[in-house]
Amino acid sequence: MLWYKGWLETRFRLLFMLGFVCLDLSFMHQFSSSMNTSVLLFLVTFYGQIMVMMVCAMLGGAGINTQPSFQATKGIHGST
Repeated sequence: MLWYKGWLETRFRLLFMLGFVCLDLSFMHQFSSSMNTSVLLFLVTFYGQIMVMMVCAMLGGAGINTQPSFQATKGIHGST
């Protein structure tokens, strides 16, 4: 049940990042024939690092819904 809840919370982020990475890779493949080899190697390395950082940033906080700290609530904390 918790795995399904986690999937429902992260599926949009995961599919969005997968689509973004595929779009970047298709542009890189399309323009790779007209680029110099050293420039292409630099761009592949640079984009690879950027994509890893973006995926980690996008999926890092997935599924963590914190309660507002300065809001008056009644009863026990919502995460208990």
